[in-house]
Amino acid sequence: MEIQESPACHTLRGIISDFDGVADREDTAIPSSVRAFRARHEQGMPYAFVTTNSTQSAAQFFEMPGSLSW
Repeated sequence: MEIQESPACHTLRGIISDFDGVADREDTAIPSSVRAFRARHEQGMPYAFVTTNSTQSAAQFFEMPGSLSW
């Protein structure tokens, strides 16, 4: 699947994204999300994940992307 750029990508300075349901689903990475965030990372675009999930500590949440093969 090819990730297509939109004109908005040329004006973005960074991305803030929810994590649950966007980047992962039930502790499994969403492949298209991983590809999209990798593409933006390779372009030098900063990004951050946020969540309203209160079932894990900040440390557990911080470790999750690495454990999902990001």
